[in-house]
Amino acid sequence: MIRKSRKHRLGKRSFTEGTGEVMGEINITPLTDVLLVLLIIFLVTATAASQTAFNMNLPLGSAQANLKVVNDTVIMSIDEKSNIYVQEEKKPVPHTSLVSRLKLYQVKKGTDKAAVRAASKTPYGTVVMAIDAAKQAGLEKVVLVTE
Repeated sequence: MIRKSRKHRLGKRSFTEGTGEVMGEINITPLTDVLLVLLIIFLVTATAASQTAFNMNLPLGSAQANLKVVNDTVIMSIDEKSNIYVQEEKKPVPHTSLVSRLKLYQVKKGTDKAAVRAASKTPYGTVVMAIDAAKQAGLEKVVLVTE
Protein backbone atom coordinates (compact mmCIF):
# COMPACT_ATOMS: atom_id res chain seq x y z
CA MET A 1 0.00 0.00 0.00
CA ILE A 2 1.38 3.38 -1.07
CA ARG A 3 0.87 6.18 1.40
CA LYS A 4 0.76 9.75 0.33
CA SER A 5 3.03 11.95 2.39
CA ARG A 6 1.31 14.17 4.93
CA LYS A 7 2.65 17.19 6.71
CA HIS A 8 2.99 17.16 10.48
CA ARG A 9 3.90 20.21 12.51
CA LEU A 10 6.34 19.85 15.37
CA GLY A 11 6.99 23.19 16.99
CA LYS A 12 7.97 25.60 14.25
CA ARG A 13 9.23 22.98 11.80
CA SER A 14 7.19 21.08 9.27
CA PHE A 15 8.06 17.48 8.51
CA THR A 16 6.87 15.32 5.68
CA GLU A 17 5.64 11.96 6.98
CA GLY A 18 7.75 9.08 5.87
CA THR A 19 10.69 11.01 4.46
CA GLY A 20 11.80 12.93 7.56
CA GLU A 21 12.64 15.99 5.46
CA VAL A 22 12.23 19.46 6.89
CA MET A 23 9.85 21.68 4.90
CA GLY A 24 11.06 25.27 4.81
CA GLU A 25 8.24 27.73 5.30
CA ILE A 26 8.80 31.43 5.69
CA ASN A 27 6.61 33.20 8.18
CA ILE A 28 6.30 36.78 6.94
CA THR A 29 4.11 38.02 9.79
CA PRO A 30 7.05 39.36 11.88
CA LEU A 31 8.54 40.99 8.80
CA THR A 32 5.23 42.70 8.05
CA ASP A 33 4.96 43.89 11.64
CA VAL A 34 8.44 45.40 11.55
CA LEU A 35 7.78 47.16 8.23
CA LEU A 36 4.51 48.62 9.51
CA VAL A 37 6.22 49.93 12.65
CA LEU A 38 8.97 51.51 10.54
CA LEU A 39 6.37 53.08 8.27
CA ILE A 40 4.53 54.59 11.23
CA ILE A 41 7.78 55.94 12.70
CA PHE A 42 8.69 57.48 9.34
CA LEU A 43 5.27 59.11 8.95
CA VAL A 44 5.34 60.58 12.46
CA THR A 45 8.85 62.02 12.08
CA ALA A 46 8.12 63.38 8.59
CA THR A 47 5.01 65.15 9.88
CA ALA A 48 6.89 66.63 12.83
CA ALA A 49 9.74 67.82 10.58
CA SER A 50 7.42 69.52 8.08
CA GLN A 51 5.46 71.34 10.79
CA THR A 52 8.58 73.11 12.05
CA ALA A 53 9.14 74.59 8.59
CA PHE A 54 6.13 76.87 9.02
CA ASN A 55 7.02 78.31 12.43
CA MET A 56 10.25 80.13 11.79
CA ASN A 57 11.55 83.46 12.93
CA LEU A 58 13.44 85.36 10.29
CA PRO A 59 16.74 86.82 11.50
CA LEU A 60 17.21 90.55 11.72
CA GLY A 61 20.25 92.17 10.22
CA SER A 62 22.83 93.56 12.61
CA ALA A 63 25.68 96.00 12.19
CA GLN A 64 28.16 93.28 13.21
CA ALA A 65 27.16 90.97 10.34
CA ASN A 66 28.66 92.90 7.45
CA LEU A 67 28.74 91.34 4.00
CA LYS A 68 31.94 91.91 2.14
CA VAL A 69 30.80 92.35 -1.44
CA VAL A 70 33.75 91.55 -3.65
CA ASN A 71 34.39 92.93 -7.12
CA ASP A 72 32.96 89.88 -8.88
CA THR A 73 29.48 90.28 -7.37
CA VAL A 74 26.64 91.80 -9.38
CA ILE A 75 24.71 94.16 -7.09
CA MET A 76 21.00 94.88 -7.48
CA SER A 77 19.42 97.66 -5.42
CA ILE A 78 15.64 97.93 -5.05
CA ASP A 79 13.86 100.97 -3.62
CA GLU A 80 10.39 101.27 -2.03
CA LYS A 81 8.81 102.02 -5.41
CA SER A 82 10.08 98.69 -6.84
CA ASN A 83 12.67 100.40 -9.02
CA ILE A 84 15.64 98.10 -9.62
CA TYR A 85 19.13 99.47 -10.13
CA VAL A 86 22.00 97.26 -11.29
CA GLN A 87 25.52 98.02 -10.09
CA GLU A 88 26.15 101.79 -9.93
CA GLU A 89 23.65 102.77 -12.62
CA LYS A 90 21.64 105.92 -11.87
CA LYS A 91 18.69 104.95 -14.06
CA PRO A 92 16.39 102.09 -12.99
CA VAL A 93 16.30 98.98 -15.17
CA PRO A 94 12.86 98.08 -16.58
CA HIS A 95 11.63 94.77 -15.16
CA THR A 96 11.22 93.36 -18.68
CA SER A 97 14.91 93.84 -19.54
CA LEU A 98 16.35 92.93 -16.12
CA VAL A 99 17.45 89.42 -17.13
CA SER A 100 19.35 90.66 -20.18
CA ARG A 101 21.04 93.42 -18.17
CA LEU A 102 22.07 90.93 -15.48
CA LYS A 103 23.43 88.55 -18.15
CA LEU A 104 25.50 91.44 -19.51
CA TYR A 105 27.09 92.03 -16.09
CA GLN A 106 27.44 88.29 -15.48
CA VAL A 107 29.48 87.90 -18.66
CA LYS A 108 31.38 91.15 -18.07
CA LYS A 109 32.45 90.13 -14.54
CA GLY A 110 32.62 86.39 -15.22
CA THR A 111 30.79 85.50 -12.01
CA ASP A 112 27.86 83.53 -10.66
CA LYS A 113 27.31 85.74 -7.58
CA ALA A 114 24.69 88.41 -7.01
CA ALA A 115 23.68 90.56 -4.05
CA VAL A 116 20.22 92.05 -3.59
CA ARG A 117 19.90 95.22 -1.54
CA ALA A 118 16.26 96.04 -0.89
CA ALA A 119 14.71 98.80 1.20
CA SER A 120 12.69 97.61 4.18
CA LYS A 121 9.39 98.68 2.60
CA THR A 122 10.06 97.03 -0.76
CA PRO A 123 7.27 94.64 -1.78
CA TYR A 124 8.23 91.01 -1.27
CA GLY A 125 7.17 90.10 -4.81
CA THR A 126 9.69 92.52 -6.28
CA VAL A 127 12.54 90.96 -4.31
CA VAL A 128 11.49 87.47 -5.43
CA MET A 129 11.26 88.65 -9.03
CA ALA A 130 14.78 90.11 -8.79
CA ILE A 131 16.17 86.86 -7.37
CA ASP A 132 14.42 84.88 -10.11
CA ALA A 133 15.85 87.18 -12.77
CA ALA A 134 19.33 86.68 -11.32
CA LYS A 135 18.92 82.89 -11.48
CA GLN A 136 17.74 83.13 -15.10
CA ALA A 137 20.79 85.24 -15.94
CA GLY A 138 23.12 82.53 -14.62
CA LEU A 139 23.81 84.11 -11.24
CA GLU A 140 23.32 81.03 -9.08
CA LYS A 141 24.65 82.37 -5.76
CA VAL A 142 22.31 85.12 -4.60
CA VAL A 143 22.58 86.78 -1.19
CA LEU A 144 20.35 89.33 0.52
CA VAL A 145 22.11 92.35 1.99
CA THR A 146 20.79 93.74 5.28
CA GLU A 147 21.64 96.93 7.08
